[in-house]
Amino acid sequence: MQQFAAAALLAIVALFATSAGQASAGHRQSMLRSDGTWTFAGLSPAARANVAADAAAAIPAAQPVLDLLDGSIAIDTDALLCGPTGGCSRAEDSQGRNWTMHLPSDWVSGTYQAQRFLVLHEIGHAAWHLVLHGADRSAFIAAVERSLAGRPCRQFRHEGPCAPIGEMFADEFARWAGGFEVAMSSYETPSLLTSAQFGAVMQDAMARS
Repeated sequence: MQQFAAAALLAIVALFATSAGQASAGHRQSMLRSDGTWTFAGLSPAARANVAADAAAAIPAAQPVLDLLDGSIAIDTDALLCGPTGGCSRAEDSQGRNWTMHLPSDWVSGTYQAQRFLVLHEIGHAAWHLVLHGADRSAFIAAVERSLAGRPCRQFRHEGPCAPIGEMFADEFARWAGGFEVAMSSYETPSLLTSAQFGAVMQDAMARS
């Protein structure tokens, strides 16, 4: 995986903004609906309750983000569609929603230790694409730059290079929203931003939405 030094991080944001800026704005306008509820397909009542509880347990500052997204996301357990990653979250039509989270059955069982973190991680991908604007992504990456102070980003446990920036954001989102000290995904993103720093990025993004 690529090591994200400052120049590389900024280059990714510039490329994203150039190639997808207008399309992303269009997706936000059509996909974000604050009057919906979490939509499930093929989950048992217990699994639905587990996922709803994961969202409800998020910190108060994260609840407006989750409320904004809940009418736009469908959740199912078709994780085989994700390949070897386990679960995934992507722009995909399902159950009248334009964004779909595919979660492995053990992630919604209520017994998996990292369940709440991983559910919030996948919601974080939706936030990156649907809530954040180009300026917000730039602000996040600039905050990561400052945290790294020119050093490459390394996993906190295995010392491998960090994952792509979207995965880093999803880990930081889950850590912030869930009140976790460390990331609990296989990406092992180190704790880069404080809760206040990440919260400021999300507050600015919500103000633009």
